[in-house]
Formats: sequence, C-alpha cells, structure tokens
Amino acid sequence: MKKIFLFIVLISAVNTLKAQEYEKPVFEVDSLKEADTLPNFTFYTVKDSLKFTPKMLKRDLPVLFISFNTDCDHCQNEVENIKKYIDEFKNIQIVMVSRQPKKEVRNFYFSKRINEYPIIMLFDADNQLHKLFDFDYIPMIRQYNAHWKRIAAFNQQAPVMLLIENFKRKKGR
Repeated sequence: MKKIFLFIVLISAVNTLKAQEYEKPVFEVDSLKEADTLPNFTFYTVKDSLKFTPKMLKRDLPVLFISFNTDCDHCQNEVENIKKYIDEFKNIQIVMVSRQPKKEVRNFYFSKRINEYPIIMLFDADNQLHKLFDFDYIPMIRQYNAHWKRIAAFNQQAPVMLLIENFKRKKGR
C-alpha cells in the first residue's frame, strides 16, 4: 500500500513540474524606471539603414513596440503569433527593434517573411534600447495608445490575444 501511495505521489509531482514548465504565467510590469510615454529614439531601418524616429509614425494611431533578438525562440513565437492575427492589428503600428547587427536583423526580416506584413523592422546601432526602456528579458513589449501613453508593459512573451484585448479595452484604438 505504501508503494502504491509513493508511486501516486511521485507521478503527481512529475506532472506538476511538467505543468509549471509549460504554463508560464504572463506578468504585466507595474512599475518601470522609464517614461510613461513613447520615448524619443533614433533607430535604423533594416531595408535601407535610414534613421527612424517617432516623428515618422502616425501620431493618431497606437503603437506596439517590441524589442527582440533573432535567436530568441520566444521572440520568434511572438512574431509568428502576430502574423497570424495581423488583421487584428490593422490600425496599430507595430515597431520591432533589435540590438543585433543589421545583417542579422535583415536576414531575420526576410527569412521570417516579416517584410510581407505591415511591421516596421529596425536595428539599434547606437545602443539606445537599454537607456530608454527598463527591461532585462526579451521580448520586451510595450503598448501605447493613440496618444502614445503606455497602456501595458511586458518583459517577456505575451499572448497575442492579450495584446489585442489591451488595445481594445484600454482605448488603444
């Protein structure tokens, strides 16, 4: 009887650990050491290395800002999920920026066929990201409403449906 009980406890413990491994909770960041508005930045386009600043965004549309790394599995999943639901982001400007060299970001941009979607892909040649944003993990996701006030912040991958809901619920459109 003891052996059966121990076996059941062992199986339960293993299942619990497996569930924790796959069910990573999403934590929205509450307090940050960064501005509550979209910061003034200068990054560069992967297509032609031209400077890109917030002045080049449409002022009356919300912004989904994502910092990523081309080798990051979570970042790649986030991109694929956004592409699947791209119609839900119709009136939202999606800006993705990486600190990696232009060549790596450009290869990612074309190999993942991001160039076929309305996504602004940039690289950070001047290492501004960590000066402007408070994050330790990637993908780093910030959501800004049409007035460019931050409505949500994530320092990890976030479910795309949560991002969409945030824009709808928090008057981001």
